[in-house]
Amino acid sequence: MGELNIPNIASLRMGIIVSKNSNTSDKAVLNIIDQATGDIPCDEVIQKNDSVIVRIKALGIEISGVIDQSNNSINGEFRQAGGKFPVVFMHTDKLPELMRPQEPKKPYPYNEEEVVFYNKKADVKLAGTLTFPKTKGTFPAVILVTGSGQQNRDEEVGKHRPFWIIADYLTRNGIAVLRVDDRGIGGSSGNFDKATSGDFAEDALAGIAYLKSRKEINPNKIGIIGHSEGGTVAPLAASMSSDVSFIVSLAGVFVNFEDIAIAQIQNELKQQGVKDEDIELELKWRNKIYHLAKESTDSATAAKKLWDEYDGLTKDEITRLNWPKGRQDAQIKQVLNPWWRYILSLDNKAILLKVKSPFLALYGELDQQVNPKINIPIIEQAMKEEGNSNYKVITFPGLNHAFQTAKTGSEYEYIRIEETISPKTLKVISDWILKQTM
Repeated sequence: MGELNIPNIASLRMGIIVSKNSNTSDKAVLNIIDQATGDIPCDEVIQKNDSVIVRIKALGIEISGVIDQSNNSINGEFRQAGGKFPVVFMHTDKLPELMRPQEPKKPYPYNEEEVVFYNKKADVKLAGTLTFPKTKGTFPAVILVTGSGQQNRDEEVGKHRPFWIIADYLTRNGIAVLRVDDRGIGGSSGNFDKATSGDFAEDALAGIAYLKSRKEINPNKIGIIGHSEGGTVAPLAASMSSDVSFIVSLAGVFVNFEDIAIAQIQNELKQQGVKDEDIELELKWRNKIYHLAKESTDSATAAKKLWDEYDGLTKDEITRLNWPKGRQDAQIKQVLNPWWRYILSLDNKAILLKVKSPFLALYGELDQQVNPKINIPIIEQAMKEEGNSNYKVITFPGLNHAFQTAKTGSEYEYIRIEETISPKTLKVISDWILKQTM
């Protein structure tokens, strides 16, 4: 086992497990513990005298080193994508396991039921888990909406299952919870790659319609909890339907997506040491591309307009931008993806202005994915302009984007941290929902 330190980015524990093939040659698997990769088969294990090389060709990984028999170690170097980093491996009998102490353990003091419902408009089957109290009566309920990228009903990443933890906590406190597999994963049908935030909002509303049909649920007290992109989808769904009784937005994004994309590109280019005038050129062209992509035209027309713009680039500009034809083609495919076109066209403040439901927005102070300082003012201004006085915004010190207690907030910490979601966040969510639904 060794620890790979990537300066200013991450520290990752990794282990190489070596065994023998049937022909007595060596074989190996690489396990990057703090990325929860599991065992990745290695293509080559070469040992000659006191030197060893391990390669994973598909990932471009090569680990080479010198064996020190005196202390059972390998003084090595990890190489990938042009990066080279020293790493020392020490012999161990067992790799460390990722501990998740908050995971609920059976028997549960509530009912748990596997359910299926339908978004009839999209002809999509959605599968999930409904948990609700065992006591008699009807209960307030929430549907959970995941963040960006295709995720299962527990929003599972690196053996963390935050939605399972939220569902368990809320249900123990008298709130029914429906958590659902995204389109095309687990028990749900549909093509996730062609879905937009608007489609996810409609899936959430289909979940609310299902909850309203259940005798255990109070039909007038059903809300949405969304994380990250889901925190944006929740008010989008509320702007479409009055059936959303309340909203909890966890690290919701309310800066318009085009502004986020431009800022990210600008930061990346600055970190790469690109000249200011070349950054300005890139941002000018990115603005053109995004403007055309969000126009309400069909994709073929949009693609033609984009290629017409690219044809206007001079040879000097192509060189300065590093935009050869192949890269231009990739950019067009990206921005004409349905999700990109839809989210580029969204005016998040305009959506918030339509929200009349009680609204709770939570952020982690250390969040490096969604900046609270630029998102909170948008929420506050929209709520005040709309006249919605029943809103609350809280920023938790020391928490990251996943609402874990963290040191830096870097996404590379998520898997290594044992806590899945901070107890104080769970309590705030539960107390606020119960107050709205009393």
